[in-house]
Amino acid sequence: MPGNFVRSALLSGADALIRELGGKPLAIARRAGVPAEALRDGDIPLPGRAAYDFLECAAQMCDCRTFGLRLGSRTQMAVVIGPLWVLLRSAGTVGQMFEDLAANFDVYTSVATMAIEKLRDGGMIVSWSSTSGQTESEVQMAELALAVCVQEIRRQTGTQWHPPSVGFRHAAPRELGEFHALFGPHVGFNRDRNTIVLEQELVERPLATGAARTRSLVGALLRRQDDVMTAGIDTRVESVVRAVLPFAPCTLRDVAQSLGMPVRTLQHRLDADGQSFKRIKDRVRADLAMKYLRHSQLGLGEIAEILGYSEPSAFSRSFRRWHGRPASAVRREARSG
Repeated sequence: MPGNFVRSALLSGADALIRELGGKPLAIARRAGVPAEALRDGDIPLPGRAAYDFLECAAQMCDCRTFGLRLGSRTQMAVVIGPLWVLLRSAGTVGQMFEDLAANFDVYTSVATMAIEKLRDGGMIVSWSSTSGQTESEVQMAELALAVCVQEIRRQTGTQWHPPSVGFRHAAPRELGEFHALFGPHVGFNRDRNTIVLEQELVERPLATGAARTRSLVGALLRRQDDVMTAGIDTRVESVVRAVLPFAPCTLRDVAQSLGMPVRTLQHRLDADGQSFKRIKDRVRADLAMKYLRHSQLGLGEIAEILGYSEPSAFSRSFRRWHGRPASAVRREARSG
């Protein structure tokens, strides 16, 4: 799925926020070219332009200049780019976390970029930008992205940290109260980049241990940590497969690492429950294939590649086995509907 797409998990919470503001989520989705299902299901691939347009439309139709900022302040980074959290090596410090994020951001999408710049005093500048040709306005997405980053730092450090400096490329809105409440007093506009500055002390601040961090991030990825960690092993495995599969081959080893257990332990637990990793992965493939065909603009070849098939013909055979009809027929029905 990497490329000019993002997971619809990016819009997690948008439906509720729009309703709180008195808006109509489905009307906004239609105007932006976002399928209604994407507001309820985080697995739908959205073209980058549609995601940008959705946020801009929501701000306009809800008469809420700070829509992206508000959405970002209540969104967990692990939910938005969950598979990237699973794939990244476990960071020891805040600085390493952002180094890993910037180095691997293209695993998530190419509709935006993240970069870091190390400062002489040991601090760091984290920058975010849309890529060329994606959108006429990145205002809402830029504010969402920096809000998510600041909130993630607070979650990982257990503090109410405020950046020494935040900068946006766009012009300032009339009211800055919500910006100061979230970022602190040092917020600027009309800058050359969208940036957050991290001071040396924060860059070097340790995060949780690797095992605890993996457990926490997988919990956040799957929306509710308590539910995830008490669920059956098949449910936990399926949830990780569902998140990772569009971005990587997703082997048993990948899933075991994400769940913080040895491969042999995971295999033993699956065997004890009468479960099979192959069957779980196949079940997820079947479900995602149907979603992609009905609710995305991905071609059959792209879907086959995302689901780990080297040839579209192999995917087509599997789809017919899963659903009893050709994938091409489902795509035609979706387009005619």
